Amino acid sequence: MLDAVSRAFAEHVRINWDLRIRSNAREPLSLQYLLSLVDPEIPLHLVGEKAEELGDVLRKLFCDAEQVTLEQRLWHRNARAAALAAVFLPGDVQRRVVVECGVAAAMADEGVRFETFVHDQPTQGLSPASTAETMHFAGRAYTATTGNLEGLRAFRDHYGKQSVKEIGAALEKLFTVSLAASHADARLAQTSESIAELYRAKLGLEVSTLAEEIKRRIEFLYRQARALGLGGLESGPDGLRILFPKAASGTLAHPVTCMCNDALTGASVSVKVGATIGALDVDTVLIDGAGNAWPSDFGSLGPGPLLGDYAALETSVKFDLLEARDLTELYALEQCSRRPHGLTSASSPSPYLRISPRRSS
Repeated sequence: MLDAVSRAFAEHVRINWDLRIRSNAREPLSLQYLLSLVDPEIPLHLVGEKAEELGDVLRKLFCDAEQVTLEQRLWHRNARAAALAAVFLPGDVQRRVVVECGVAAAMADEGVRFETFVHDQPTQGLSPASTAETMHFAGRAYTATTGNLEGLRAFRDHYGKQSVKEIGAALEKLFTVSLAASHADARLAQTSESIAELYRAKLGLEVSTLAEEIKRRIEFLYRQARALGLGGLESGPDGLRILFPKAASGTLAHPVTCMCNDALTGASVSVKVGATIGALDVDTVLIDGAGNAWPSDFGSLGPGPLLGDYAALETSVKFDLLEARDLTELYALEQCSRRPHGLTSASSPSPYLRISPRRSS
Protein backbone atom coordinates (compact mmCIF):
# COMPACT_ATOMS: atom_id res chain seq x y z
CA MET A 1 0.00 0.00 0.00
CA LEU A 2 2.75 2.43 0.96
CA ASP A 3 4.62 1.67 -2.26
CA ALA A 4 1.47 2.32 -4.28
CA VAL A 5 0.88 5.63 -2.53
CA SER A 6 4.51 6.62 -3.11
CA ARG A 7 4.27 5.76 -6.83
CA ALA A 8 1.00 7.66 -7.20
CA PHE A 9 2.45 10.65 -5.37
CA ALA A 10 5.57 10.66 -7.56
CA GLU A 11 3.49 10.35 -10.75
CA HIS A 12 0.80 12.91 -10.06
CA VAL A 13 2.43 15.33 -7.61
CA ARG A 14 5.67 16.34 -9.25
CA ILE A 15 7.99 17.96 -6.74
CA ASN A 16 11.77 18.24 -6.79
CA TRP A 17 12.96 17.55 -3.26
CA ASP A 18 16.58 17.91 -4.40
CA LEU A 19 16.17 21.40 -5.85
CA ARG A 20 18.74 23.84 -4.50
CA ILE A 21 17.12 27.19 -3.72
CA ARG A 22 19.67 29.99 -3.63
CA SER A 23 19.63 33.79 -3.72
CA ASN A 24 21.92 36.50 -5.03
CA ALA A 25 24.51 37.50 -2.46
CA ARG A 26 23.97 41.17 -3.33
CA GLU A 27 20.24 40.92 -2.66
CA PRO A 28 19.48 37.98 -0.36
CA LEU A 29 15.96 36.67 -1.03
CA SER A 30 15.30 33.99 1.56
CA LEU A 31 12.05 32.05 1.72
CA GLN A 32 11.29 33.80 5.02
CA TYR A 33 11.72 37.17 3.33
CA LEU A 34 9.41 36.20 0.45
CA LEU A 35 6.87 35.00 3.01
CA SER A 36 6.99 38.38 4.76
CA LEU A 37 6.17 40.06 1.43
CA VAL A 38 3.17 37.92 0.50
CA ASP A 39 1.71 37.21 3.95
CA PRO A 40 3.14 39.55 6.61
CA GLU A 41 0.47 38.54 9.15
CA ILE A 42 1.76 34.98 9.55
CA PRO A 43 2.23 34.26 13.30
CA LEU A 44 5.88 34.04 14.30
CA HIS A 45 5.65 30.41 15.40
CA LEU A 46 4.40 29.41 11.91
CA VAL A 47 7.01 31.29 9.87
CA GLY A 48 9.35 28.31 9.46
CA GLU A 49 6.56 25.95 8.42
CA LYS A 50 4.98 28.40 5.95
CA ALA A 51 8.36 29.36 4.49
CA GLU A 52 8.98 25.69 3.72
CA GLU A 53 5.56 25.47 2.07
CA LEU A 54 6.47 28.47 -0.07
CA GLY A 55 9.65 26.61 -0.94
CA ASP A 56 7.51 23.68 -2.07
CA VAL A 57 5.91 26.00 -4.63
CA LEU A 58 9.37 26.55 -6.13
CA ARG A 59 10.15 22.83 -5.95
CA LYS A 60 7.00 22.15 -7.98
CA LEU A 61 7.53 25.02 -10.42
CA PHE A 62 11.07 23.90 -11.23
CA CYS A 63 10.70 20.14 -10.84
CA ASP A 64 13.16 19.43 -13.68
CA ALA A 65 15.86 21.86 -12.51
CA GLU A 66 18.91 21.34 -10.37
CA GLN A 67 18.99 24.83 -8.88
CA VAL A 68 17.01 28.06 -8.90
CA THR A 69 18.68 31.30 -7.86
CA LEU A 70 16.45 34.21 -6.87
CA GLU A 71 18.47 37.10 -8.26
CA GLN A 72 16.40 40.24 -7.78
CA ARG A 73 13.13 41.25 -6.16
CA LEU A 74 10.97 43.08 -8.69
CA TRP A 75 7.78 44.05 -6.85
CA HIS A 76 5.29 42.94 -4.21
CA ARG A 77 1.66 43.87 -3.59
CA ASN A 78 -1.74 42.39 -2.81
CA ALA A 79 -0.39 39.14 -1.32
CA ARG A 80 1.91 38.48 -4.30
CA ALA A 81 5.61 39.05 -5.02
CA ALA A 82 7.73 38.77 -8.16
CA ALA A 83 11.45 38.16 -8.62
CA LEU A 84 13.89 37.54 -11.44
CA ALA A 85 15.32 34.04 -11.17
CA ALA A 86 18.02 31.99 -12.89
CA VAL A 87 17.09 28.34 -13.43
CA PHE A 88 19.86 25.76 -13.85
CA LEU A 89 18.85 22.63 -15.77
CA PRO A 90 20.77 19.39 -16.35
CA GLY A 91 23.47 19.63 -18.98
CA ASP A 92 24.68 23.10 -17.94
CA VAL A 93 21.55 24.71 -19.42
CA GLN A 94 20.55 28.00 -17.83
CA ARG A 95 17.53 30.21 -18.43
CA ARG A 96 15.98 33.19 -16.75
CA VAL A 97 12.37 33.53 -15.70
CA VAL A 98 10.19 35.93 -13.80
CA VAL A 99 8.80 33.95 -10.89
CA GLU A 100 5.74 35.14 -8.99
CA CYS A 101 4.57 33.62 -5.71
CA GLY A 102 1.73 34.51 -3.41
CA VAL A 103 -1.30 33.54 -1.40
CA ALA A 104 -3.26 30.95 -3.39
CA ALA A 105 -6.49 32.95 -3.66
CA ALA A 106 -4.72 36.07 -4.98
CA MET A 107 -2.72 34.02 -7.47
CA ALA A 108 -5.85 32.20 -8.65
CA ASP A 109 -7.67 35.49 -9.24
CA GLU A 110 -4.75 36.79 -11.31
CA GLY A 111 -4.65 33.54 -13.28
CA VAL A 112 -8.34 33.84 -14.21
CA ARG A 113 -7.80 37.43 -15.33
CA PHE A 114 -4.84 36.43 -17.49
CA GLU A 115 -6.71 33.51 -19.07
CA THR A 116 -9.75 35.69 -19.76
CA PHE A 117 -8.11 38.77 -21.22
CA VAL A 118 -4.66 37.73 -22.46
CA HIS A 119 -4.57 33.99 -23.18
CA ASP A 120 -6.17 34.12 -26.65
CA GLN A 121 -4.56 37.41 -27.66
CA PRO A 122 -1.37 37.47 -29.78
CA THR A 123 0.72 39.17 -27.11
CA GLN A 124 4.38 40.04 -26.94
CA GLY A 125 5.84 40.01 -23.47
CA LEU A 126 5.65 37.62 -20.54
CA SER A 127 3.85 34.31 -20.86
CA PRO A 128 3.23 31.70 -18.11
CA ALA A 129 5.52 28.70 -18.59
CA SER A 130 4.49 26.71 -15.51
CA THR A 131 2.24 26.97 -12.47
CA ALA A 132 2.22 25.27 -9.09
CA GLU A 133 0.11 25.30 -5.95
CA THR A 134 0.22 24.10 -2.36
CA MET A 135 -2.47 24.34 0.28
CA HIS A 136 -1.89 28.02 1.07
CA PHE A 137 0.37 29.36 -1.69
CA ALA A 138 0.77 29.26 -5.47
CA GLY A 139 3.37 30.29 -8.02
CA ARG A 140 3.81 31.05 -11.68
CA ALA A 141 6.96 31.17 -13.81
CA TYR A 142 6.96 33.51 -16.80
CA THR A 143 9.22 33.41 -19.85
CA ALA A 144 9.53 35.98 -22.64
CA THR A 145 7.52 35.38 -25.82
CA THR A 146 9.96 37.60 -27.71
CA GLY A 147 13.53 38.50 -26.84
CA ASN A 148 14.89 37.24 -23.55
CA LEU A 149 15.17 38.24 -19.92
CA GLU A 150 18.85 39.14 -20.00
CA GLY A 151 19.46 42.57 -18.54
CA LEU A 152 15.89 42.73 -17.26
CA ARG A 153 15.14 45.56 -14.83
CA ALA A 154 12.22 47.61 -13.64
CA PHE A 155 11.36 50.89 -15.35
CA ARG A 156 12.32 52.59 -12.08
CA ASP A 157 15.95 51.52 -12.61
CA HIS A 158 15.87 52.08 -16.38
CA TYR A 159 14.59 55.64 -15.97
CA GLY A 160 17.61 56.94 -14.11
CA LYS A 161 20.23 55.38 -16.40
CA GLN A 162 18.95 56.05 -19.93
CA SER A 163 18.49 59.04 -22.19
CA VAL A 164 15.10 60.63 -22.85
CA LYS A 165 15.19 59.09 -26.34
CA GLU A 166 15.73 55.56 -24.98
CA ILE A 167 13.03 56.00 -22.33
CA GLY A 168 10.61 57.21 -24.98
CA ALA A 169 11.44 54.25 -27.22
CA ALA A 170 10.78 51.76 -24.41
CA LEU A 171 7.43 53.36 -23.61
CA GLU A 172 6.51 53.34 -27.30
CA LYS A 173 7.13 49.58 -27.39
CA LEU A 174 5.11 49.09 -24.21
CA PHE A 175 1.97 50.74 -25.53
CA THR A 176 2.16 50.01 -29.26
CA VAL A 177 3.51 46.45 -29.07
CA SER A 178 3.16 44.76 -25.68
CA LEU A 179 -0.26 46.18 -24.79
CA ALA A 180 -1.61 46.59 -28.33
CA ALA A 181 -3.54 43.31 -28.50
CA SER A 182 -5.29 43.61 -25.14
CA HIS A 183 -6.04 47.30 -25.68
CA ALA A 184 -7.63 46.40 -29.02
CA ASP A 185 -9.70 43.51 -27.60
CA ALA A 186 -12.61 43.21 -30.02
CA ARG A 187 -14.91 42.14 -27.19
CA LEU A 188 -14.47 45.57 -25.62
CA ALA A 189 -14.89 48.53 -27.95
CA GLN A 190 -16.35 51.54 -26.20
CA THR A 191 -18.66 52.60 -23.39
CA SER A 192 -21.44 55.14 -23.13
CA GLU A 193 -20.15 56.26 -19.75
CA SER A 194 -18.21 59.51 -19.55
CA ILE A 195 -14.68 59.82 -18.23
CA ALA A 196 -16.12 61.49 -15.12
CA GLU A 197 -18.45 58.53 -14.45
CA LEU A 198 -15.65 56.02 -14.95
CA TYR A 199 -13.31 57.96 -12.67
CA ARG A 200 -15.92 58.20 -9.91
CA ALA A 201 -16.48 54.45 -10.17
CA LYS A 202 -12.74 53.84 -9.96
CA LEU A 203 -12.51 55.88 -6.75
CA GLY A 204 -15.75 54.45 -5.36
CA LEU A 205 -17.31 57.91 -5.04
CA GLU A 206 -20.93 58.95 -5.53
CA VAL A 207 -21.94 62.35 -6.89
CA SER A 208 -24.00 62.98 -3.75
CA THR A 209 -21.01 62.61 -1.44
CA LEU A 210 -18.15 63.58 -3.76
CA ALA A 211 -18.01 67.29 -2.89
CA GLU A 212 -17.72 66.63 0.83
CA GLU A 213 -15.12 63.91 0.33
CA ILE A 214 -12.96 66.09 -1.94
CA LYS A 215 -13.26 68.97 0.52
CA ARG A 216 -11.99 66.70 3.30
CA ARG A 217 -9.00 65.63 1.21
CA ILE A 218 -8.15 69.20 0.20
CA GLU A 219 -8.22 70.28 3.84
CA PHE A 220 -5.82 67.46 4.68
CA LEU A 221 -3.45 68.53 1.88
CA TYR A 222 -3.67 72.13 3.06
CA ARG A 223 -2.64 71.16 6.59
CA GLN A 224 0.22 69.03 5.29
CA ALA A 225 1.48 71.79 2.99
CA ARG A 226 1.39 74.40 5.75
CA ALA A 227 3.19 72.10 8.16
CA LEU A 228 5.97 71.55 5.62
CA GLY A 229 6.23 75.24 4.73
CA LEU A 230 5.12 74.61 1.16
CA GLY A 231 2.50 77.35 0.92
CA GLY A 232 -1.14 76.38 0.83
CA LEU A 233 -4.35 75.78 -1.11
CA GLU A 234 -7.43 77.92 -1.61
CA SER A 235 -10.63 76.49 -3.03
CA GLY A 236 -12.64 78.89 -5.17
CA PRO A 237 -15.15 78.99 -8.03
CA ASP A 238 -12.36 79.16 -10.63
CA GLY A 239 -10.50 76.13 -9.28
CA LEU A 240 -7.81 75.32 -6.76
CA ARG A 241 -5.39 78.18 -6.17
CA ILE A 242 -1.94 77.02 -5.14
CA LEU A 243 -0.02 79.43 -2.93
CA PHE A 244 3.70 78.96 -3.43
CA PRO A 245 6.13 79.85 -0.63
CA LYS A 246 7.53 82.91 -2.45
CA ALA A 247 4.15 84.64 -2.87
CA ALA A 248 3.55 83.36 -6.40
CA SER A 249 0.43 81.34 -7.13
CA GLY A 250 -1.11 79.07 -9.75
CA THR A 251 -4.50 77.60 -10.51
CA LEU A 252 -5.62 74.06 -11.27
CA ALA A 253 -9.05 72.78 -12.27
CA HIS A 254 -11.18 71.93 -9.26
CA PRO A 255 -11.58 68.13 -8.92
CA VAL A 256 -15.23 68.43 -7.85
CA THR A 257 -16.08 70.32 -11.04
CA CYS A 258 -14.25 67.79 -13.18
CA MET A 259 -15.74 64.72 -11.54
CA CYS A 260 -19.31 65.97 -11.18
CA ASN A 261 -19.83 67.70 -14.51
CA ASP A 262 -20.17 64.87 -17.02
CA ALA A 263 -20.81 67.32 -19.85
CA LEU A 264 -17.52 69.08 -19.12
CA THR A 265 -15.61 65.81 -19.47
CA GLY A 266 -17.36 64.79 -22.66
CA ALA A 267 -20.43 62.73 -21.78
CA SER A 268 -21.38 62.63 -25.46
CA VAL A 269 -17.95 61.36 -26.53
CA SER A 270 -17.45 57.59 -26.64
CA VAL A 271 -14.63 56.37 -24.43
CA LYS A 272 -12.38 53.67 -25.84
CA VAL A 273 -12.10 50.66 -23.58
CA GLY A 274 -10.16 47.43 -23.66
CA ALA A 275 -8.37 44.99 -21.41
CA THR A 276 -6.24 47.29 -19.28
CA ILE A 277 -3.48 46.33 -16.87
CA GLY A 278 -4.83 48.55 -14.11
CA ALA A 279 -1.60 48.31 -12.09
CA LEU A 280 0.91 49.86 -14.47
CA ASP A 281 3.71 51.62 -12.60
CA VAL A 282 7.48 52.10 -12.46
CA ASP A 283 8.03 48.82 -10.58
CA THR A 284 5.82 46.46 -12.59
CA VAL A 285 6.88 47.63 -16.07
CA LEU A 286 9.98 45.57 -16.93
CA ILE A 287 12.52 46.40 -19.63
CA ASP A 288 15.03 43.94 -21.08
CA GLY A 289 18.50 44.60 -22.47
CA ALA A 290 17.11 45.21 -25.96
CA GLY A 291 14.69 47.90 -24.79
CA ASN A 292 11.53 45.77 -24.94
CA ALA A 293 9.03 46.80 -22.26
CA TRP A 294 6.43 44.48 -20.70
CA PRO A 295 3.88 44.60 -17.88
CA SER A 296 4.43 41.96 -15.18
CA ASP A 297 1.53 42.38 -12.76
CA PHE A 298 -1.80 41.06 -14.04
CA GLY A 299 -3.65 41.13 -10.72
CA SER A 300 -5.84 44.07 -11.74
CA LEU A 301 -6.20 43.15 -15.41
CA GLY A 302 -9.73 43.71 -16.71
CA PRO A 303 -12.04 45.91 -18.76
CA GLY A 304 -11.43 49.63 -18.44
CA PRO A 305 -10.81 52.88 -20.33
CA LEU A 306 -7.52 52.78 -22.24
CA LEU A 307 -6.57 56.14 -20.78
CA GLY A 308 -6.31 54.43 -17.40
CA ASP A 309 -3.03 52.67 -18.23
CA TYR A 310 -1.45 55.86 -19.56
CA ALA A 311 -2.58 57.85 -16.54
CA ALA A 312 -1.45 55.17 -14.06
CA LEU A 313 2.12 55.04 -15.38
CA GLU A 314 2.37 58.82 -15.75
CA THR A 315 1.18 59.29 -12.17
CA SER A 316 3.67 56.72 -10.90
CA VAL A 317 6.53 58.52 -12.65
CA LYS A 318 5.47 61.87 -11.21
CA PHE A 319 5.11 60.64 -7.64
CA ASP A 320 7.80 57.95 -7.50
CA LEU A 321 10.62 59.13 -9.75
CA LEU A 322 10.71 62.89 -10.21
CA GLU A 323 13.36 64.45 -8.02
CA ALA A 324 12.28 68.08 -8.42
CA ARG A 325 11.28 69.73 -5.15
CA ASP A 326 10.55 73.23 -6.44
CA LEU A 327 6.75 73.54 -6.52
CA THR A 328 6.83 76.19 -9.25
CA GLU A 329 8.75 73.78 -11.52
CA LEU A 330 6.32 70.96 -10.77
CA TYR A 331 3.39 73.27 -11.45
CA ALA A 332 4.94 74.31 -14.78
CA LEU A 333 5.40 70.64 -15.68
CA GLU A 334 1.78 69.84 -14.84
CA GLN A 335 0.50 72.75 -16.90
CA CYS A 336 2.72 71.73 -19.80
CA SER A 337 1.64 68.08 -19.68
CA ARG A 338 -2.03 69.12 -19.92
CA ARG A 339 -1.46 70.68 -23.34
CA PRO A 340 -1.42 68.51 -26.50
CA HIS A 341 2.21 67.74 -27.36
CA GLY A 342 3.26 69.92 -24.43
CA LEU A 343 6.03 67.62 -23.27
CA THR A 344 7.55 67.33 -26.75
CA SER A 345 7.81 71.05 -27.40
CA ALA A 346 11.10 72.91 -27.28
CA SER A 347 9.93 74.91 -24.27
CA SER A 348 9.00 71.85 -22.23
CA PRO A 349 10.36 72.15 -18.67
CA SER A 350 11.23 68.45 -18.62
CA PRO A 351 10.64 66.08 -21.54
CA TYR A 352 10.69 63.19 -19.07
CA LEU A 353 7.82 61.19 -20.46
CA ARG A 354 6.11 60.41 -23.76
CA ILE A 355 2.75 59.47 -22.31
CA SER A 356 0.88 62.75 -22.02
CA PRO A 357 0.83 63.46 -25.78
CA ARG A 358 -0.97 60.11 -26.22
CA ARG A 359 -3.93 61.14 -24.09
CA SER A 360 -5.97 61.98 -27.16
CA SER A 361 -5.71 58.42 -28.48
